Amino acid sequence: MDFSFSKKNRILSRKEFSRLYSLGLKREARFFYVHYLFKDGEPKIGLTVSRKVGNAVKRSFVKRHLREAFRVRKSYGLSGLQMIISAKKSASFAEGLQLQKDLERILNEISS
Repeated sequence: MDFSFSKKNRILSRKEFSRLYSLGLKREARFFYVHYLFKDGEPKIGLTVSRKVGNAVKRSFVKRHLREAFRVRKSYGLSGLQMIISAKKSASFAEGLQLQKDLERILNEISS
């Protein structure tokens, strides 16, 4: 199993973000929104965490925990999933484990 998180697992370009926002399906969780689409290839993730969530330390905290939850889960039935996670303001009050469990729940719903 591959538990790495390399550039091939990231959505980096504006073009990819725009495509997912316009064509992808949307789910809402307690701490974030998820736009997703299934394509061939590696699972990919893009993160958007605005200043509404908090200062740079808080935004980094949210991104780090969401990336970690995705990294651990990506080898289990997520092939071809491309998703963008947009954090809500409520994410600033969440603990790391709450963020990870929320993402885990959404990933289970999507992959089912």
